[in-house]
Amino acid sequence: MIHYWLWVRHRPYGHTVEFHDRMNQMGVSRYNPIPRVRPPKYIYRCPACAQEFPARRALGVLACAKCCRKHTGGKFDARFRLVLDRHVRTDPEIEAQEAMALMQPDASKKR
Repeated sequence: MIHYWLWVRHRPYGHTVEFHDRMNQMGVSRYNPIPRVRPPKYIYRCPACAQEFPARRALGVLACAKCCRKHTGGKFDARFRLVLDRHVRTDPEIEAQEAMALMQPDASKKR
């Protein structure tokens, strides 16, 4: 946010002396003291060997490397294309969906 604050004021927005002074004024560190471990959102599966591949974002056209190496000498083969097995929902997503459901009018109460 300090980078943006400097940029808006047309100041050099790198890790300059002004940047560090502002950090010290705010009492913040340049680095996040506790790294955030994000859980995967998607689980993909190889249709041949059933190995699971967790991913944080939706994957494009990918194949299981182990199966491609074993059966086709490492070349892509559509038989081993990873398929989306399930979408792992995080707690904030569940809470948001439940909140939206509570806000929706009940269709059964319509005249």
